[in-house]
Amino acid sequence: MAGGAPHPPKVMGVADLAMFYIVTGVSLRWIATAAAFGPSSIVIWVGALLGFYLPFVLAIVELSSRYPQEGGLYVWTREAFGPYIGFMAG
Repeated sequence: MAGGAPHPPKVMGVADLAMFYIVTGVSLRWIATAAAFGPSSIVIWVGALLGFYLPFVLAIVELSSRYPQEGGLYVWTREAFGPYIGFMAG
């Protein structure tokens, strides 16, 4: 690349990241629990999706685009609070 530092390729988008967190957060244990409560639990699941997963995904996408280096939480914390706090978070 001319004039800039190389960046890792972007392989996951917002939809990919959202599906990843949904698949890893929903397991057979939670599906069985929701089935025991009946159809009213769907409202709670949709609320959790909108209230927790969507903001989480948007924050991850924003931080990843702002700091494209490898390292995730370590890099984000190091850039915001310094190397010692970055080390402690990593």
